[in-house]
Amino acid sequence: MSVSKQDASRKLIYIMNIESGRKDTLNWNPFDLESDRTIISIDVADNLLTFDADITMSIDAKFGGGIVYRYRSLRVTNVGVEDLALFSAYDSSVKCMLK
Repeated sequence: MSVSKQDASRKLIYIMNIESGRKDTLNWNPFDLESDRTIISIDVADNLLTFDADITMSIDAKFGGGIVYRYRSLRVTNVGVEDLALFSAYDSSVKCMLK
């Protein structure tokens, strides 16, 4: 039996009692997150993939799992910036705004 991300998310929403449309909660809807990662190793025996960077969101099967797919990047690479200048207006009397 397979469960879609939306079905699993809707079940979790129901369990947490935060259905969309309620006035006393923020409305929430299922969504997909996409991340660019490079596979650096594949362990077929243990069914494990190792990526070049952390996966920051849970991809538990009970919440819909995850998908790995191959794609071809059309991004510009190996470029540089010349004559870059940065300007800032700030209040030098403010030393720290974090508490």
